[in-house]
Amino acid sequence: LEPSARHLEEMKTYIRWLVRNRQNVLTFHFLNTVDMEPWKAHMSQIVEFAHGYSVQVGVVIGFVDQQQNAFRLIRPSEDGETAEAQIVRRITPILDTGLDWIGFQIGSSEFTKPDEDLMLEWLNYTVEFLAEAYPLVKPFAWIHITCGLDSESGGSFFHLPLQADRRL
Repeated sequence: LEPSARHLEEMKTYIRWLVRNRQNVLTFHFLNTVDMEPWKAHMSQIVEFAHGYSVQVGVVIGFVDQQQNAFRLIRPSEDGETAEAQIVRRITPILDTGLDWIGFQIGSSEFTKPDEDLMLEWLNYTVEFLAEAYPLVKPFAWIHITCGLDSESGGSFFHLPLQADRRL
């Protein structure tokens, strides 16, 4: 959907509501249906307005999450584009809007997981990229657990971020 002036006003009202209720964080999950070019300018306005009220804005995004129309940083590539190149290409326009933090959904769904070694590589690569290109953006792991996914070592898959770059 095309961002609208009405939506911008609704977001400004919502941000004022957050502040009135003593909240200082606005978060959203990024979806696959976003039309990136108009969204970037629209989101930049929302972030700028939120920052005027000292409200931080952040996004939760998955590397390979495949549920509920989730936006994925990494998709099967027909042209051989590496996972790292896909991460940089897809995350850059999102972070160029001035977001303060980004959370990474590490599962491929609530009940399934990607290869653990690959997930650690993706987390570490992305945290390093953020440190270099967006040093003010705070990365973290967002864990949506409804079940106990075991790791290959017998622990909890959702503890995997504890093995990642400590800046996460």
